[in-house]
Amino acid sequence: MEKVSIVGLGWLGLPLAEKLQKDGYDVQGSKASTEGVEQAQALGLNCQLLNTTLDLSLRNPNIKALFSCDTLVITLPPNGHHGVKKYASIVAALAKTAEYCGAKRIVFTSSISVYGKQANIVTEQSYCEPITDSGDAVLAAEEALLAAVKIPVAIVRLGGLFGDDRLPQNWLQKKTHFDHPNHSINMVHRVDAVNAIAAIIAGNWDEKQIYNVVVAMHPTRYEYYNKVAVDHRLPLPIFDEAELARPTRASYVDGSKITRDFPFQYQGSIYEV
Repeated sequence: MEKVSIVGLGWLGLPLAEKLQKDGYDVQGSKASTEGVEQAQALGLNCQLLNTTLDLSLRNPNIKALFSCDTLVITLPPNGHHGVKKYASIVAALAKTAEYCGAKRIVFTSSISVYGKQANIVTEQSYCEPITDSGDAVLAAEEALLAAVKIPVAIVRLGGLFGDDRLPQNWLQKKTHFDHPNHSINMVHRVDAVNAIAAIIAGNWDEKQIYNVVVAMHPTRYEYYNKVAVDHRLPLPIFDEAELARPTRASYVDGSKITRDFPFQYQGSIYEV
């Protein structure tokens, strides 16, 4: 039975672990708190305590068991308890530990924030020029990871995640003013993100891979949030009129490559929430 270890059984990692376990994988994961470990174990998952701010000591049999896997999945956000400044070194250390323990492949959940603002349609071959601290941290982690190991790595650049408790109508209830009205929406439902990662794990690949995971629906922010407000009978969002009057429209991120390389199709809609 193929073993998959997931570092970070959080909002994305937990449902991924549940799916992989149902699909027949031997799944093990980690949480950074005792409470988180107990919650994952209550769901029937094999979960270990792993605080990424501490040394990854292989003298701990539980840590060694976690990293002794066929595929390691790293699903840690850059703004977690470890902080953006240490993020790249932590990701590299996790990867090195897994390679040392015999892992054959690594999957890293990244973000389309690495692209920054682009003038054209964004594909996996587009240059990266992040404009946020989080984007900088994620790109640095990608580069550190690729430099740290020789085993194959798949980088999954996720669009804006939504689903479950993270819904656009909830965002509209928490804020009234929105910026960048002419920027395109680049989102993906959590279910699609989970299925995309699962398809990559199940696939045959033996070299570096990069995949954008973004559903092919790209209205402007103005169009999208106004429709969500109308659909859910909420007050219309407020946009800066000067920004709205500018004729420019940001490009969108193309997430179709993964549908050509693997038996995966997007199922979620940015409106069906």
